[in-house]
Amino acid sequence: MKKCKNCGKQLTSGSRLDFYSKECMKQYRENKLKILQRSFLTQFDKGFGSSRRQHNIQVVKNMLEEGYSEEQIIKIASVYFRKQTVFEYLEIAKSLLEIEGEKL
Repeated sequence: MKKCKNCGKQLTSGSRLDFYSKECMKQYRENKLKILQRSFLTQFDKGFGSSRRQHNIQVVKNMLEEGYSEEQIIKIASVYFRKQTVFEYLEIAKSLLEIEGEKL
């Protein structure tokens, strides 16, 4: 028997669907999008370097907004990037947050 990708409920036999309901499908997509927005892009991911860099800076900015400390961000991002790159991302993200704070 197949199970719903979101809630784990069993689907009817012979069902070609992956979700129990439309709500399950919507929740699954929202959760997946959140995960993608939090993940860093490396040189092995598709896209141009500048777009990956912009995405990664946005991820660091979001992490700062969510309350991660700089030390936590450095520890997490250092798995993917050189320390200097992580420091650059942090500085740019903090600058963006300051600019946004001034606009309000």
